[in-house]
Amino acid sequence: LMASLVRGIAASSPAPSLSSLLSRLAFHRRSHLHLIPLSSFSLPSQDVSNVSKAHTSRLLITRNVFKNFENLREENVSTRMRGLSSSVDDKRNGSAWDKLKESSVYGTGSSPKSHDQKRVTTATLLKKYRSGRNLTVVTAYDYPTAKQVDRAGADVILVGDSAGMVVHGYDTTLPLTMEETLSHCRAAARGARRALCVGDLPFGCYESSVEKAIQSSMRVMKEGVMDAVKIEGGNKKKIEIVEAVVEAGIAVMGHTGLTPQAVSVLGGFRSFGKSAKEAEEVYNQALALQDAGCFAVVLECIPSELAAAITQRLEIPTIGIGSGPGTSGQVLVYHDMLGMLSHPHHESVTPRFAKR
Repeated sequence: LMASLVRGIAASSPAPSLSSLLSRLAFHRRSHLHLIPLSSFSLPSQDVSNVSKAHTSRLLITRNVFKNFENLREENVSTRMRGLSSSVDDKRNGSAWDKLKESSVYGTGSSPKSHDQKRVTTATLLKKYRSGRNLTVVTAYDYPTAKQVDRAGADVILVGDSAGMVVHGYDTTLPLTMEETLSHCRAAARGARRALCVGDLPFGCYESSVEKAIQSSMRVMKEGVMDAVKIEGGNKKKIEIVEAVVEAGIAVMGHTGLTPQAVSVLGGFRSFGKSAKEAEEVYNQALALQDAGCFAVVLECIPSELAAAITQRLEIPTIGIGSGPGTSGQVLVYHDMLGMLSHPHHESVTPRFAKR
């Protein structure tokens, strides 16, 4: 009705008087939806009938239409819905219109199946953390695993680059490619109907420049159907990258302590932060990641006392892995959690902190 009325006003030549416009609107009001009461209009002292004042009258009509439409929209929609629900076919589903929640209308996650129930978001995760409840994070790399983890009640599903070791059989996480990562992300996203899905940025796809980091993060979000990305490291270069990705509108989970993608520099997988210098470095990186906009920070293989101190200082959740019980939550690799790689043949890729 509004669209047709505005089109009619725009097409009028010469411009009609304000009285005729109000009469036209009153006709539509009586004939159709009863949307706009005439008493809501503020009439000018003189009738607007010449061409020079046509634009003024159009603006007046449009302004009042939209001003009153918002107030009456809910009442009219409910009235029309009651009319529709009176039919035999709609009687069974009529009550559903009254029970629609915001998440049912807009969705709360990026999974194609996310509209049937409320999903975990970065906001709800922060709310749970502030309530003092522990957070749970488990990795998943395919549809059935993600479905199991999701149904088990994990808050976050991490599609980590650890897939390079526990799925593809590499000695480190470094060989995993972006295409392999995206394939794992898509499969896991299809199985996750509730948990927040976080995708790792694999080694080599973001370190060279801020622009490349943003592009890779967008691919993980768009092609991988993730809700957030995880970026390893907290040095000056990585902080710049995290800030840029967050400013691009992408939620980032930080990661400090032992960073497996830096294994060549570290000289192997080992606990990090035992010396005063390393402990100070990890502590400062965690604070910098928070300031850069991360919604959570993973603390991997650092002393439990250091992890607890960082957790006390930060205002965002800390997710520990091999860092003691003093963090806001814990993350485990799915295969380690279930002891799937406990056979001696797999000792090289099974961390010591994973209980058997």
